[in-house]
Amino acid sequence: MKTRNRFPAIVAALVAGGLTATAAPAKPKKLSREHRAFFEKKIRPVLVEHCYECHSTAPDAKIKAGLSVESREDLIKGGDTGPSIVPGKPGDSLFMETLRGDDPDLLMPPEKSGGKLPDDVIADFARWIKMGAPDPRTAKGAEEEAGDWATPTEKAKTHPFFKAVKPVEVPQVKQKQLVRTPVDNFVLARLEKEGLKPSKPADKRTLIRRVYFDLIGYPPSQKEVNAFLADKSPKAFEKVVDRLLKSPRYGERWGRFWLDVARYGDTMGTTIRNKDNRYHYGWTYRDYVIKAFNDDKPYDRFLIEQLAADKLELGEDKSALAALGFLTLGNRFNNDANQIIDDRIDVVGRGTMGLTVTCGRCHDHKFDPITMKDYYAWHGIFASSEEPEEKPLLKPGDDSNPAYKEFKKELSKREAALAHARYTNEVAIAKKQHSLVGDYLIATHEFAHPEKGKKLNRTTFFRARDLDTTIASLIDRRFKAAAKKHDPIFGPWVALSAVPKADFAAKAPGLAKQFAANADAKKKLNPMVAKLFETAPESMADLAKRYGSLFNNIAADWRAQVAKARKAKKPTPGKLANANAEQLRQLLHGDKQVFALDDRAIRRLTSQRTDARLNLLIRKVNDLKITHPGAPPRAMAMVDKAKPRNSPIFLRGNPGSRGDIINRQFLEILGGSDAKAFTNGSGRLELAKAIASKDNHLTARVMVNRIWLHHFGQGIVTSPSDFGLIGEPPSHPQLLDWLAREFMENNWSIKHIHRKILLSSTWQQASDDNPAYAEQDQGNFLL
Repeated sequence: MKTRNRFPAIVAALVAGGLTATAAPAKPKKLSREHRAFFEKKIRPVLVEHCYECHSTAPDAKIKAGLSVESREDLIKGGDTGPSIVPGKPGDSLFMETLRGDDPDLLMPPEKSGGKLPDDVIADFARWIKMGAPDPRTAKGAEEEAGDWATPTEKAKTHPFFKAVKPVEVPQVKQKQLVRTPVDNFVLARLEKEGLKPSKPADKRTLIRRVYFDLIGYPPSQKEVNAFLADKSPKAFEKVVDRLLKSPRYGERWGRFWLDVARYGDTMGTTIRNKDNRYHYGWTYRDYVIKAFNDDKPYDRFLIEQLAADKLELGEDKSALAALGFLTLGNRFNNDANQIIDDRIDVVGRGTMGLTVTCGRCHDHKFDPITMKDYYAWHGIFASSEEPEEKPLLKPGDDSNPAYKEFKKELSKREAALAHARYTNEVAIAKKQHSLVGDYLIATHEFAHPEKGKKLNRTTFFRARDLDTTIASLIDRRFKAAAKKHDPIFGPWVALSAVPKADFAAKAPGLAKQFAANADAKKKLNPMVAKLFETAPESMADLAKRYGSLFNNIAADWRAQVAKARKAKKPTPGKLANANAEQLRQLLHGDKQVFALDDRAIRRLTSQRTDARLNLLIRKVNDLKITHPGAPPRAMAMVDKAKPRNSPIFLRGNPGSRGDIINRQFLEILGGSDAKAFTNGSGRLELAKAIASKDNHLTARVMVNRIWLHHFGQGIVTSPSDFGLIGEPPSHPQLLDWLAREFMENNWSIKHIHRKILLSSTWQQASDDNPAYAEQDQGNFLL
């Protein structure tokens, strides 16, 4: 049976690694599915997050340089400097020059707004422009391409995919002798209606090769072929099918198809500073999928485990936790949390139900009954979930196993080397930053009081002084709070910083005397701070040095105590003995720290050379976990956060512009407008059960279509991951529903569907060419 490739040329370009266009096409009346998906996934979110603030008519936004990025027409028109994009020609597009930063002064986004975008994002824009810049938005920016689909929710009410899967009567056919399974009834009924006949049966040699490739991925041996040819029993082929379905190779073949749906990978994509980007236990998800197919795990249970195995009663066998790799093994987008969540929503929506839920990220879906409310209901589910730092064991190590004992010994050695290197780095960074307290104070003061008429760039200002902008911001925030409420440490600094420079010499002595006396019971200062004012400071710079020296001494005392404890192999002391000194130390190390050196700050302040050394030690630890025969397997798991929260709608997809808070719940088109909010932790288990329900109209249809696709080369629905309103219509809608119901009523057994298909006369036809039929049925949809 012949099939044809119905996908546009853009798919071939995507597979080849680039998106190409031979010319700059005019904006099509209706964008292809692939063009639209690329824009919604790669382009719109970046424009919204990084460009709309300065180049749109959005609320609180501005149109700088005369440039709006709200539509393709606006970008072609450009701004004060001329056209921004030339469709089909990224090399001639000013937009690309600004993204690449060819001229540092024209870099977009500018440094103050985050600076240059990641290289892969810039490459996406180059591909998009080369495609002709397909864009569904109109020049007004408010309305978008809608065509005949202005009310997708209303359309969905009558669309067959959004109707319940009801019992289907198997049609009667004239050629009853050709019927081997009910699949044949549906196919023959359609052929008879069109005045066509099926091809003759394939010969036995062809049949055994075909079924071997279909089920296990490689051809039979000559011995196996000869045995099948010699078997003249009526069930000879059925025995071959059953034997292959029991083969371990079956799970490897068909598990691979699911791994493609799950966008399985061993690495997490681009990472910052060459971090080890391997998924060290990704293989446990791969093995779980293979075993699930071999065991014919019911598909509903298969889905529930992949979304919420951690919420199930698993008993002593924790192997199902590996199923959570379905959620965790996607691209990490340089640790962009919202991008990671978007990817997880996408794999769940398209992978299980054929719905492009992610199109609701920036606006209500223009073609399917998916709203922003639906998207952010799911966003809250995955934002309320996290991956545990220590991956859960699938099988505990056995201390009687010499390989495991060797693994533990070597792991302890490598982790100790890593811990020592990290500690040394943290001490060095803390020592440097704490020695710069005075520098931070005076720099913060000077930035807040620039010379008249002089505008300062915050990032440039602090970087020029080798100071961290985040720490500077925390200090500035503390000062603003101190201006409103008494601060026992920085109250004097805030008071003196408010004195005009010309009046400092006259007013500072009086204020210093007041601070040194420390007599006001309601505004009591830390005595160690009060002591700084025994003599009046000559300037703010002088006062900054005094504060800097005080904090440097506190930091030195603390380092000495910690070093002493480590040398004696005792626990790190909880605090300094002197309560006044401890109050100051808290600003360096405690929960109320101002000179913040938490894990994020340490990563930010680590030099590239040190980072490279640490990465090498981390890789050595990970290499051992991945390759050592005694290493116990762990799951790429996910758990609920301690305090799950609902997400707000991000207006136009912008995390900085927030709307209504949305309850975590199922899609409204499937769950109903009165669907209950999810309350069991994050809601992943409730979501999983709603997806894997017999009451769900889509899940079974989508999966049996995927199975059909891999047996016939194309699905009954030729857009297997898009069962929305603009997805391709089914060639045999009644057959699709019959298969879906057969699937659910037989314990969601994938192997049961294989047998129904493989034992049919339809699948066992020869693939001889028929020019007359090829002309009438060019896509071979009628089989």
